[in-house]
Amino acid sequence: YGEEKVTFDYIIVGGGTAAYAVLNELKKNNVQGSILVASDSKHYPYQKPPLSKEFWYKQTDDAPNTLTFVDWENKKHSVYWNETSYYSDANTSFFFGHTGYVDK
Repeated sequence: YGEEKVTFDYIIVGGGTAAYAVLNELKKNNVQGSILVASDSKHYPYQKPPLSKEFWYKQTDDAPNTLTFVDWENKKHSVYWNETSYYSDANTSFFFGHTGYVDK
């Protein structure tokens, strides 16, 4: 995204739960157009409240992809809302690790 000007129909700023909710609604309603999710995070949206010391004990580069938690119904989940394939379609782009700016 360096010097070239890139345009998107939808821009979601942030990579947390609210960003995931907006992206999920856009996908669920089959909106037409390109989507950019811009976040200073280096990962796809994930559930932050359940994180614990388990993260610090997993000393591998793949730790964020394997981190899980057990919910109140005793069901095991990944901290990620969806598999990475959910985010990999022709209309969705992620701009990880940068906040940047939007020029109207």
